[in-house]
Amino acid sequence: MCRGVFGQKPNSASVCITANRANITPKNSFASKMSKWFNREMPKTHSPKETQLYAKKLVEKIKKNILSHRALVFALLGNLGSGKTTFIQGFARALGIKRRLLSPTFLIIRSYKIPKKSKNLLPITRYPLLITHYSLLVHIDAYRIHHPKELLALDFQKIISNQKNIILIEWAEKIKKLLPKNTIQLKFEHGKKENERIIKISNYFK
Repeated sequence: MCRGVFGQKPNSASVCITANRANITPKNSFASKMSKWFNREMPKTHSPKETQLYAKKLVEKIKKNILSHRALVFALLGNLGSGKTTFIQGFARALGIKRRLLSPTFLIIRSYKIPKKSKNLLPITRYPLLITHYSLLVHIDAYRIHHPKELLALDFQKIISNQKNIILIEWAEKIKKLLPKNTIQLKFEHGKKENERIIKISNYFK
């Protein structure tokens, strides 16, 4: 059974989230837990605010399932205007990052220090979130990458090897050969209505 975004009952037109089962990760892995959680949640959002609140819920799940042995990598896919950057903005706010995030289209990579404790001055972060391990949020925009080697020249391998990093990558399909197998994929699609977005998850990018 599918539930609405934050437990609400979906209408008849709702589309439940699908998880890619072609590559199954271990049952107790973080990616597997995320997949099961997304399957229980309604993936359709109807405004930028809802998309950001959905990101906040993902951060809350990360807080409860902190991994100390590797970086956490998310691959975001979707057409222009599908909600990728909006999602990342909500994600960063939920981590307590106050700076406004913009896609680093020309810089390719931007990094933001994750506060040990959020002061939660914004409505979207009204509940305290404490991240005890991860210390840096890395936002990558691969839109202008023509070949994966271009990203390697920007120390990408070092970034994904740092176990204290959370990495969110827009246009990740352009560098899929570089992504670790435990990458969690989030695909954003336009819904039938103007501000409607559908988010789909796979256990990891392939």
